[in-house]
Amino acid sequence: MAVSVVNELLTALRNKYDVFDNVVAMSVRRALFLLGVPLRKAAALPTRGLPAVDSPTPLISMLALYIFCVVGGLGAIRVGAAPREGSMRKEAEQNEEDVDDKSPQPFATLFSLTTHSAPA
Repeated sequence: MAVSVVNELLTALRNKYDVFDNVVAMSVRRALFLLGVPLRKAAALPTRGLPAVDSPTPLISMLALYIFCVVGGLGAIRVGAAPREGSMRKEAEQNEEDVDDKSPQPFATLFSLTTHSAPA
């Protein structure tokens, strides 16, 4: 019973993948033809029958997934890096803007900075 359900599911997925594979393969072949890349059938390739040789779908799919992850990851980093309303980072940036750069520094800070930076 369970085996037949799994077989039916795998058959349905295989049929959907075959449709997807045909669309991607035809699109890639059409794009290569439009770019002027000569396409011919190789009679006896030693790698014939391997998934990424017979069809460009695995490579195109992985490339699309990679680009999606990189672009999505960079977008997530940018969104995460932006200060949000009420965040401590935003408040700290506002406090830094409020402080005047020409305000007098305490003597201890100036002394330690001078002695640390002084040549030996």
